[in-house]
Amino acid sequence: MKFNEKSYKKEYRKKNKIKIAKWQKRYWSNNKEKLSQQKKEHYQKNKASILGRNKIYYIINKDKIALHNREYYKNNKPYIKIIKKRYYINNKDNIIKKSREFIQKFKLKAMQHYSQKEIPECKFCGQKDIRYLNIDHTMGNGKEHRKEINRKNIYLWLVKNNFPEGFQVLCWACNMQKGRRTVLKEEF
Repeated sequence: MKFNEKSYKKEYRKKNKIKIAKWQKRYWSNNKEKLSQQKKEHYQKNKASILGRNKIYYIINKDKIALHNREYYKNNKPYIKIIKKRYYINNKDNIIKKSREFIQKFKLKAMQHYSQKEIPECKFCGQKDIRYLNIDHTMGNGKEHRKEINRKNIYLWLVKNNFPEGFQVLCWACNMQKGRRTVLKEEF
């Protein structure tokens, strides 16, 4: 009878499962830095194929992953909230900075679309400083519209809804003057 190394190793692993697990755990704890470095080097060397494989796995198992994530969140909600809160406290400045950058990106897109220029400007006075520019509801129903869409960030809503009609770019001063004249029933 011929010796089959593959089947021998398989049987050995079955019989000594606990012993092997203990050895692996001990080996990992004794060589943590070395193994961690090897893992990083392997990832850097094979990054493209690893990311491609992960993407394919995600595409194939998208529904299964989503279901698992929902169940995990439902079962661990209090713990996840604590972790999120701790993360926010530790990274508050960075989170606020990224949030402002995110909003500014959508603000610029919306302003460029509605002013129909690369550098957005006020429709009436030509103000070009984006810090003073706002999106104005041409029908004067801004308050009701914000309540209806239940959003504080109108710029994100405009981009996601493919820039609907009924909006224009005005500077703060022109927007206030338009509001005042609307109340007085004057034409602006």
